[in-house]
Amino acid sequence: MAAKKTLIQKLTALPATDAIKGEKTLSIASYNILADSSAKPHFFPKVKDAPAVLSWQKRSITLINQIKALKPSILCLQEVDHFKDTFVPAFSDYDSAHKSRNQKPDGCSIFWQRSQFILYDKHEVEYDDLATSNSSSSSSSSAESEDPNDLRTGAVALLVILQSIEDESLILVANTHLFWHPSASAVRSKQVEYLLSQIHEKVEQYGQESFGGIFVCGDFNDAVSSPAVQAMLASGNADKMQFQHAYATYQVPNSSHKSSSSKAPLPTLHPVTIFTPQVTEFIDYIFYWTKGTWSPTQVLSLFTADQLKDTVGASLPSVDLGSDHLPVMAIFSK
Repeated sequence: MAAKKTLIQKLTALPATDAIKGEKTLSIASYNILADSSAKPHFFPKVKDAPAVLSWQKRSITLINQIKALKPSILCLQEVDHFKDTFVPAFSDYDSAHKSRNQKPDGCSIFWQRSQFILYDKHEVEYDDLATSNSSSSSSSSAESEDPNDLRTGAVALLVILQSIEDESLILVANTHLFWHPSASAVRSKQVEYLLSQIHEKVEQYGQESFGGIFVCGDFNDAVSSPAVQAMLASGNADKMQFQHAYATYQVPNSSHKSSSSKAPLPTLHPVTIFTPQVTEFIDYIFYWTKGTWSPTQVLSLFTADQLKDTVGASLPSVDLGSDHLPVMAIFSK
């Protein structure tokens, strides 16, 4: 019998980081864990042994083991609908905050190591606020809309300002899950603009000089080339607070390629963070602005669609990977 194929995410050094020899490190992970309320076998017909793989009893153990193996300083989770009964007890060394989506059972959670940080401030963001003055959104309901042009999506974000126990410096961490609809690029762009405005208000409240870093994590439901992600990366034009993409220089080597020269570089392939028959793309991000202090030196490795297909079949989740997404993580040094 052939040995079972497995894929293991490992920390991978980023190019051109050899000169960064920082003694202090900060690890930030982001993971859309697939809400239990959404993990129904009829939604995932291509998942092998779907009823067993998708059951919360099994999947929660897989997810917790995946996350605990990462040991992040700060953890951002999306699609969390078992915050108090599963994740708070599982991560007892962390303090945490949670924001539920409007009229939905799941939401965004942020966990931080209690030994490293204390909560300094918290701010909740509801993107439905965008519809308040929009004439096309006449309904007062906050239920998620199926209309790709409707600003009433129920989507949210959560911001926390954390103070370092060691040196009392501040960092801001934002966690968000943007609207999912494939045709809602314009709505996601407006959500990013609104999120940035909320971040800027908090930065202005405490003074930009007070922050050693600002980190924006989450499921943006859009590729790097999309208007929403490009709006994040262009955010520094007006205020000099230029966000960068932690995985911008990450490359997945084609391990099956046979080079004619041992010195020739291997070609690189496109990594993905979600793998389903409907969507296979890089849509989960860690953006950062660190005032030249924290620099990303390592990220958690990702896989190509072909690598996932060869291992798990046509779709995630799987026995070893508890969500239809993969976690992303960056190690920052200073």
